[in-house]
Amino acid sequence: MVYSVDQRNTDQIMQLQYSEEAGKDKKRVYGLKLWDARMTFRWKTL
Repeated sequence: MVYSVDQRNTDQIMQLQYSEEAGKDKKRVYGLKLWDARMTFRWKTL
């Protein structure tokens, strides 16, 4: 299962992830990822 959120007119994306494998050795994976994919960088905005 994955849930992604993208803020309008910006380049930031937040994603929550969860997965589970069935069987003898159950494996669960979960996490939070954040991306900031701005193409230009300006020192004045800091």
